[in-house]
Amino acid sequence: KGIPLWHAPPKYMPSKDLWWLEDSCLFTVVWDPYERTVSAYNYHFRRIKDAWRRENATEMNAFLEESLRRIGDSRLHNDTDYLEAIAAFRILAPQVEYIGETVRVLRLESLREDFLCMLRVHGIDWDWPRRDQRNKSKPNALTVANLTESNWRLIEKVYDQDFEQLGYPH
Repeated sequence: KGIPLWHAPPKYMPSKDLWWLEDSCLFTVVWDPYERTVSAYNYHFRRIKDAWRRENATEMNAFLEESLRRIGDSRLHNDTDYLEAIAAFRILAPQVEYIGETVRVLRLESLREDFLCMLRVHGIDWDWPRRDQRNKSKPNALTVANLTESNWRLIEKVYDQDFEQLGYPH
C-alpha cells in the first residue's frame, strides 16, 4: 500500500525514499481546482471502452462526490486515513500537498513562460517545442459546466487551501 513515488508529496515520503531528490530542482504545476478536478476525471476515464461513463455527467458527479468526500472527511481524522485517501484518489490530491519551501510553483495558465523562466534561472537554454504538446481532452469531454452544485461546494471545501494559497477565485 501507499502512494506511488511519482504521485507522493515529498513531505509524506520516508526519508530513505528521498535520495533521488538530492540536488534536484523540484517544481509542481498548479491550476484552477474546478478545472483540474474535471480534467482529472476525464483523464482517469479516457481509455474506457464504455463511452457512456466517460461522457455521462451523472456518472462524473457521482464519482467525484464519493472521491472528494473521502479525501475531505479523511483530512479531518488523521494522517493515515488522509494518506490512504490520497493514494486511492491520487489525481485528486490537493495541490498544496506538493508545495514546500524548495518547490517552485508553475501555473498551467502561464506554463510556457513559467517553465522557461525556471530553466533560465538554472542556466538551461531550451525552447518550447513548436507543436503544442499538451494533453487535450476529447471534444465530448465533460467540463466544469457539468458539475453539480454539491460538487462545486465539495471542491471548495476539499481544495480550500488551494484556493487560498494559490489565489484562484471561488
